[in-house]
This record gives sequence, C-alpha cells and structure tokens, in this order.
Amino acid sequence: MRMTVLASGSKGNSTVIASAETCVLVDAGLSCRELLKRMAMANEDPSALDAILITHEHSDHVAGLSVLARRLHIPVYFSEPTHRAWVRQMTPRTTMTYAKWLEHMQKEKDARAALDAIETADPELGELSGSIQIAAAIAEDEEEVAPEAAIRRAPASLPAVE
Repeated sequence: MRMTVLASGSKGNSTVIASAETCVLVDAGLSCRELLKRMAMANEDPSALDAILITHEHSDHVAGLSVLARRLHIPVYFSEPTHRAWVRQMTPRTTMTYAKWLEHMQKEKDARAALDAIETADPELGELSGSIQIAAAIAEDEEEVAPEAAIRRAPASLPAVE
C-alpha cells in the first residue's frame, strides 16, 4: 500500500491512498489545478484514481471536489449527512426583497388562518392539514438545487484498499 499526502492543514487536506488494485483520493481540499500539480510532483497519476472519498464537508476538504470529479469522471463517496451539508454549502444564497418577504409572510399568515378554520371544524383533520399547508406555503418560496450528477452517497461497503 502507498499513501501520499498532498496537503494537510487548515488551508487544504488531500491524500492519495493506493494499492495494486485501487487508488483513492481522500479529500480534495485544494483547487483542482493545485491538486493535479501536487499529484504530478509526487508522481501520482490522476487517471489512476478510482474514486474520491470525502471525510467531511469543511472547505479545507472539499475546495476542489466539483471540478476534479468532473474533470476526471470519477465517483465521489461521502456519508449522507456530509452530502447534505455539502449541497447546502454549494447552494447559492438568495436574497429577498422586502416586498417578497411581505408576500411570503402573508402566505404563512393565510395558511395559519386556514389551519385555524379547519381545526375549528374538525380538530383531528386540522392537525394533519395544518402541517401540510404550512409546509406547502413555505416550499413555494424555496428552490431546491440538485446535487451534481457526479456525486454519490457512500454505498454500504467500499472496495477494500490493501
């Protein structure tokens, strides 16, 4: 087994772990260009990589992930909580005008008023219906950004590295 540390520290983390059959990049905390440069300096062939494994979503572990995975056409593995955090981190922040915020607040107010009316008529139905209506009103104003196609959650077992 061979282990090559490309970067280790608060400014970036990345390590190549290779065996006769498998070569994995653990974390991609530098830019794609810098990772490829450091791999070349360490005589590591980027085309030999089978996958990228991400330990967690901090920027010093994922800075070059998107570009590198697309460029090398290799899968990325991480846990579901890390995937969710990474998607949130990659999702562009949106700003809301005051008028849009007022509209959003009015929708929530209307949804609560509808819930009160339903609860008055039928308390059991009101509980279920209220949750659905409030969630729907909030969801109308939010856009979901799909994660990149090259990124996958970790399977139950990864190939063994010997």
